[in-house]
Amino acid sequence: MANDRTYIRGIISFEKNAKAPDFVLGNGVINIDDLTDWIATEGKEHITDYKGKRQIKIQFLMSKDNRVSIIVDTYKKDDGQF
Repeated sequence: MANDRTYIRGIISFEKNAKAPDFVLGNGVINIDDLTDWIATEGKEHITDYKGKRQIKIQFLMSKDNRVSIIVDTYKKDDGQF
């Protein structure tokens, strides 16, 4: 399994504020223009279909510096495996 990560341009996460309650994992912003451009270019290859709707699967990871990172979930199930 490769360790290559595909980050989604236009979605930026930040470490949570020290005063935030425990249920807050972090903060972030979505830059609509950058996200739209990414989906139309590099992100296009990650679009899948689910019940007739287009989607991009994502994963939330905790980085060593305590930030929540959002990456594309590129896992593909091998045929014949559970």
